[in-house]
Amino acid sequence: MASGARSPHCPARREQRIRDIIQVTHDSIGSDPKIINVIVREHPAESISVSSRINGEDFRKVKTN
Repeated sequence: MASGARSPHCPARREQRIRDIIQVTHDSIGSDPKIINVIVREHPAESISVSSRINGEDFRKVKTN
């Protein structure tokens, strides 16, 4: 796992992600930034599938029986 400021779990990166989410929400729907609530749930990378990909590969690449 990465360490320091480059780690995805580093407090500074986490805070910046939250600020970005608040800004995008404000820009998209015009909500007052003071009332936008952000809940961050962190999961191990191996437990996450993005766009039907598992560890970066198409889920259909390996067939299960």
